Amino acid sequence: MEKATQPTSGKRQRRGAKRDGGRVSRTVTVAVSVPAGSRFKGYETILVRDLALSAEVVRYRRERWVTPTGETMVAPLPAGIIGGWGANLRRFILACHIQGQVTTERLTAVVDRDRGRHFEAPGGAADFGRPGGLRGGGP
Repeated sequence: MEKATQPTSGKRQRRGAKRDGGRVSRTVTVAVSVPAGSRFKGYETILVRDLALSAEVVRYRRERWVTPTGETMVAPLPAGIIGGWGANLRRFILACHIQGQVTTERLTAVVDRDRGRHFEAPGGAADFGRPGGLRGGGP
């Protein structure tokens, strides 16, 4: 009979390093009810990876000034904001439409679900990436 192969060292092979320890976004301490007289021995730590998508509505209050000559000056919006749509939302919708093959109708339903009104995009989802795209979509 042949002998079974033995590992070269007595230690078990470990998987790769877990590098998420420095990126913990929140810590939750879970308590347990124990009988009287029990001794606390510390914590058992488990890292859980999850995905959180959240909507953000930002109110930009742009300063308006009237110069001595009567000209009105308004502070510009940050780069990437076009027609009331932020750069991240436009990027997400383009990725869904192009890479995820999500139809324009479904994207419209997702965006309009909480708004209570509809927008007109003459070129469909392609207008998300163009300057001036999604006219009439501002809050």
